[in-house]
Parts: sequence; structure tokens; C-alpha cells
Amino acid sequence: MKERRGVVSVILIISLFLLSPGCAWVWGSPEQIGGGPPSPGALGPGPAGGGVAALYEPDARPVSETAAREALETYAAEFGPTVEVRNFTAFTQNYYAVLVDRTTGQAVGEAIVDRYTGEAGPDPGPALTWRCSVQNGAARYDLHAAEETAATFLRTFLPGATLLESRTFSGYHTFAYGRGEMEGMLSVNDRTGQVWVHTWHGQYLGGEEEGGRSGT
Repeated sequence: MKERRGVVSVILIISLFLLSPGCAWVWGSPEQIGGGPPSPGALGPGPAGGGVAALYEPDARPVSETAAREALETYAAEFGPTVEVRNFTAFTQNYYAVLVDRTTGQAVGEAIVDRYTGEAGPDPGPALTWRCSVQNGAARYDLHAAEETAATFLRTFLPGATLLESRTFSGYHTFAYGRGEMEGMLSVNDRTGQVWVHTWHGQYLGGEEEGGRSGT
């Protein structure tokens, strides 16, 4: 069974890559920047790495928020001493954060910690398949165009929801959305305009404004 799941995971990863024309694997670990596959388990079965299939033992308990922050800080340090953790957010399946270079203010990438294993890694989905190097051409959707695209999508996906926050990454834009308060996240490809809902996070539990305290 484990072997079969592994085959399915590999097929899924390859399929997602092929559906993203012009984009190269450039995010996941310092060694992967510039090429290479995503880290092991990033899109695999079970809750680890984003939870394509959220399978848990009946006595499973989540790791603490403190432990999750420590795991994210350790992971961020692999990208250099100036990279720090911001926008820490808790969901039912994982803890999410943005890694930012404090010297430039630019986002390095999106990262998660599996809420039940405590394993830190790249956020699956756009962070693995849509991050593009500058050689892949200019973006067709700037932040304003991406906002319009996301807002149009939300009208039928979740009536009454609005965009709450935004963050631009290389190759895509990510938005938090909700009806009054945050309920989920989605990303818009800056070349194709495709919308990718971050369903692997699970339900929103609480978060923080940049530089603020967690609401969990």
C-alpha cells in the first residue's frame, strides 16, 4: 500500500509540473533553488507536507504553536541569516508562514509545518510548481490584475467572501480571503491567471498580522 501511494505521489508531482509551462523547480530547500525536485513528502499521502490525504491515528495530537515556530525558524535559517518567519498562521492541518528577507523585504517563499508531525517544508502547490526564474519571461498578471482575477473567482467559489491580504512571490500572487475574517488562501499564476485554492491547509484557526501576535 505504501509503495502504491508513493507511485501516485510521484505521478501527481510530475503532472503538476507539466501543467505549469515555463516554470522550473526553484523552491523547497537551499539545494533545490535553481532546479531539482521538491522535498520528499511535500505532496505525498497523509497529513505530512500539506495533507493530500489527511489520515490520522485516533489519538493523534497536534504539535504546539511554539514547536511549530521553532521548526519554521530552523527551516528559514537554511536560506540564510537574513531570512525570517512572518505571517504565522494556524490551520487544522498545518501551520503556515511566509519567509521574508528582512534586508530587502522580499518574500523568499511560503512554508508550512505539519501540525501533527512537526515537519517543516515548502508550502505545496504554487510554492512548488509556479515559482519561476526571471528567464521565463515577464508576468502578464501584476498584483492589481491578479486581485481582479481572484475577486471574480471568489464571487461564485465562496459568495460574500472578499480578499483580505496579499503577497507577491516569484511566479504568482497569494491572497487570504474570507467573509469578515480569514477562511482560506488562494494563489493566482502571474503568467496564466489560473487560480489555485490552498485546500491542503484545512480550516483556519488563527493567525497574526505581520509583526503581530498570534490569535491562536
